[in-house]
Amino acid sequence: MTPPCPREPDLLAALRANALATDPSLCDASLDDHLATCTTCRETQTVANLLLRYAADVSATAPPPPSPAHLWHLARQQRQTAALRRASRAMAAMQTLGTLYLLTLSAWLLRSLWLAHPAQAKLALLSLTAGALTTGTVPLGAIGAIALLLSGAAFLLLLGSRQQPPLLR
Repeated sequence: MTPPCPREPDLLAALRANALATDPSLCDASLDDHLATCTTCRETQTVANLLLRYAADVSATAPPPPSPAHLWHLARQQRQTAALRRASRAMAAMQTLGTLYLLTLSAWLLRSLWLAHPAQAKLALLSLTAGALTTGTVPLGAIGAIALLLSGAAFLLLLGSRQQPPLLR
């Protein structure tokens, strides 16, 4: 590595101003003479010209950065998508619980019918008629379904009462 030159800051200022490349007469004549004799400044000029050319190429081909409004819109959209995903998870859980409840109630009804009236239960299973249901099991199923609906509605109300993030307001 060569020792630093005291004229190097002048050379870099001239290179940044593009004075050496466009019109060397705009430059200090002593700087031009100095470049002929100083190897450090010639190396600096070569490297600086390469870096300046690279910077010009990159800035010409690189797309402009997105506007702040666009970035804000994207952030807001991501938060809304996350909130929708959270709400969808709750709805999927309620559907799963409802399906499990329906299967459990159906199994219980079939078992109770089978134990209470084995002959009629066989006939009901074979013919798939609705006449096999007893009067006591229908209201119980309706009460269970209403309880499930009310608990689902209460869960959704509690989920909706949480404070929304600032970007969703």
